[in-house]
Amino acid sequence: MANRVKITVVKKTLQTGLIEKYHHGDPIGHCKEFEVGDEFYCTTTKLPEGFCAWAFGDISREIALVAYDPTGKTTKITCCTSGYNNVYFYIESAGEE
Repeated sequence: MANRVKITVVKKTLQTGLIEKYHHGDPIGHCKEFEVGDEFYCTTTKLPEGFCAWAFGDISREIALVAYDPTGKTTKITCCTSGYNNVYFYIESAGEE
């Protein structure tokens, strides 16, 4: 049985050097989907309400690793794959579904 998972936004970054060198479109700022401290709960298959679908796809492997850990002790730090404005997430077990 899978554990419920808690996802916490722990950091947002802006890669200004990469933006200046490689980005030639509209200005890029920090991700507007999340704020540091935001918390979400999910299972391995359901997108949490208000969570970015792209980021969920990026971190779904780590969500599954935490959800299916029989000890409930595995934690992960991971981030979305945006090259310019990454969001970092702390993933931990939130108990059985």
